[in-house]
Amino acid sequence: MYDWRTWYNILSKNQPDALGGGCGGSSGERDCGPDTVWVGTEDGQGKLESWSFSSPSVEFPSSDPTTLVWGGYFCDVSIRPGWFWHREENNQLKTLAQLVDIYFHSVGRNCVLQLNVPPNEDGLIEAGDIQRVTEFGAYINQTFAKSFAFHGNATATSVMCGSSANYVVDGLQDTFWLTDIGVSVASVTVKLLVPSKSNVVAIQEHIALGQYVNKYSVEIQTSNSTDWIQVSNGTTIGYKKLDRFDTVEVAAVRLNILSTLYGINPAIELLGLYYAAPL
Repeated sequence: MYDWRTWYNILSKNQPDALGGGCGGSSGERDCGPDTVWVGTEDGQGKLESWSFSSPSVEFPSSDPTTLVWGGYFCDVSIRPGWFWHREENNQLKTLAQLVDIYFHSVGRNCVLQLNVPPNEDGLIEAGDIQRVTEFGAYINQTFAKSFAFHGNATATSVMCGSSANYVVDGLQDTFWLTDIGVSVASVTVKLLVPSKSNVVAIQEHIALGQYVNKYSVEIQTSNSTDWIQVSNGTTIGYKKLDRFDTVEVAAVRLNILSTLYGINPAIELLGLYYAAPL
């Protein structure tokens, strides 16, 4: 076993705002907390069903071992074949397409991506690695610069007083669509101001209130039809869910909340549409 407590004490002393997380046990399947949860693999792939809470840490247990604790998942993966720098691997970096796919399967599945970019023998990052992560960042920034659903006309089947369906398209982090108390099955529909070529839908719960959605579906209307077409479905959403679908010109998008944990009314912060260019 690793001396996690000593390491975290050093971390909290020198970087009190840093989050600590790791894994323990010979199989590497147990989380050692205390702040984040390892997803369980080292290929940057998050789980299709991803909850931001788990059993208490094996090294930092709560007073009640049956009580779940909050801690978001992190996905770790290296830009190279292994975790450390080797000169002979300078031409074996993950491609931009591979990194983008990892992004959708980590950040897009309610996880934080931890991308390892190791320093070389001089303590510096190789120029090729810098170029690749720069390309990666530019692609993600361009793809998600602005939602095509931004400031669209939003309506919902249930809205709590003081909330608004339009909050899912206002681009703000502190506003959210909230259904009435006791209403856990509901839909929010956004008509785009201008039909736009899209292939990614983004959904975010207002994570400050917790994570509750455990079944949903997304439908769209195209620019030449009023029929609703389902383009994705899933279980958890969390702080961010990114679903890809075949490129089409979208005129309207609808999020259907089909079930929530404990029947609690959902709080949705974002319903966005984007276009990810092919690589």
